[in-house]
Amino acid sequence: MSPRWMLFTEQARCYTRRMDQFIERFVIYLKGERGASPHTISAYAADLAAYAEFLEDRGCAWDAVDRVALRAYLSALQASGLSRRTCARKVSTLRSFYKVMFRDKYIARDPMLGIRSPKPEYHLPSFLSPVQAETLAGAQVGDEPQELRDRALVEVLYATGLRVSELVSLDVGQVDLGSREAVVRGKGGKTRVVIVGEAALHSVRIYQERGRPRLAHRSGEPALFLNRFGGRLSDRSARSVVNAWRKRAGLPEGVSPHTLRHSFATHLLDGGADLRVVQELLGHQSLNSTQIYTHVTQIESRKAYQMAHPRARSMSEAGEALKTDAL
Repeated sequence: MSPRWMLFTEQARCYTRRMDQFIERFVIYLKGERGASPHTISAYAADLAAYAEFLEDRGCAWDAVDRVALRAYLSALQASGLSRRTCARKVSTLRSFYKVMFRDKYIARDPMLGIRSPKPEYHLPSFLSPVQAETLAGAQVGDEPQELRDRALVEVLYATGLRVSELVSLDVGQVDLGSREAVVRGKGGKTRVVIVGEAALHSVRIYQERGRPRLAHRSGEPALFLNRFGGRLSDRSARSVVNAWRKRAGLPEGVSPHTLRHSFATHLLDGGADLRVVQELLGHQSLNSTQIYTHVTQIESRKAYQMAHPRARSMSEAGEALKTDAL
């Protein structure tokens, strides 16, 4: 063993080997190096706390765990009734945690090497039709500041495909009404520029002129979307706004900010937008995340074809159609 490795090993032994101390170090890594969102950090910390409790109940040390213990943990996750997607995320959390612990010399080996993640099931995203999206965005509102804010919020969500966390983190200075662009800080602290449509720009302009000044009770608050106390609007409040507008527009339950994000991507692809462009606008790191929307458009295209083309229908349906035409 090299002197350098012996030094790191000896330093590691000086720490109490309780896992919670190393979870804190991992959280520092997520904040500092990954630029992870508070939501991501909270999810990772909860995953690791549950894992630590599992090991403690079985008398296993987190820094000396073997494949048998890890496979037992995976089996326990699957037996708990969690979805495969949730199980895969929890395994991904462990993979990231042990990778950082190995990198920083807190453990001599990475026990996650060779451990496969369960394949998550993929559900096609729900989205609004263009008519439904227009109905939602075009709902009539008054001139109250919160109503003007809510219209701008819904319009921006549909026009840009932003995640709700990205939307509420927008500051006034990040939206350029002249260039019709917004600078967004997305997952992992990565910055991207999104295009804002004319309808959304108009709503934002009206909100900034007539609504926001009446909500800005706190001097110096940079947030674009303010709550009634003058502070930054929360994720939860933004979801409530979309749900209220959904009811006003008479749309079915289940419409959320993410539904508008799905609708944004689907409608762009339906309109002929390049997949890579949509990937960039959505802030997807992997093209695979964007390609799921092509499956959606393919399914809708197939439905339209089968409904519209006479030779796509069954022989009995085609015969009935001919009889009807002959009358």
